[in-house]
Amino acid sequence: MALAELKEGLAFLRKLHSPEVEKRTFITNSGQPQHHEGIRLDRLTMLPAYQKAIHPVLEKHVAKTDSPVIEVGCGSGSFSRDLAPDWLRNRLVSFDLNMYSLKVFAGSDSGAQIFRGSSYRMPVGDQSVSTVIGYSSFNSMLYLSIALEEAKRVLKPGEN
Repeated sequence: MALAELKEGLAFLRKLHSPEVEKRTFITNSGQPQHHEGIRLDRLTMLPAYQKAIHPVLEKHVAKTDSPVIEVGCGSGSFSRDLAPDWLRNRLVSFDLNMYSLKVFAGSDSGAQIFRGSSYRMPVGDQSVSTVIGYSSFNSMLYLSIALEEAKRVLKPGEN
């Protein structure tokens, strides 16, 4: 990737993640069809299927230790709240760029370990974690190869 292309992409990302755009995007998405308790109707229908599909994968690939698990692009916390099994929830350290999503996440889970950060420059030390989870986040990244290199950088060699 040429330096000019990278600079152009970073300028685009700055614009995309400006507070005004983040707020507008979050407000638009939060206006989707709602259940009376504030839960999206489509999630109520699909949630059991997602749990049934995801839990066995997590059981197989994530060690049941006390070590932290980094969640990339946590949004408003749907993975942590709805999909992560109980044995994993307290180990999740989640981050996202969208401050409005993080505020919703923090408001719905006072015990959540969350911070604002970028998948292109994770504020995590080299080879410091055993597991990185990017549920429904890596597929929307403009520079997937950079994000995957970052994930590789923070993972301990030979780990998940």
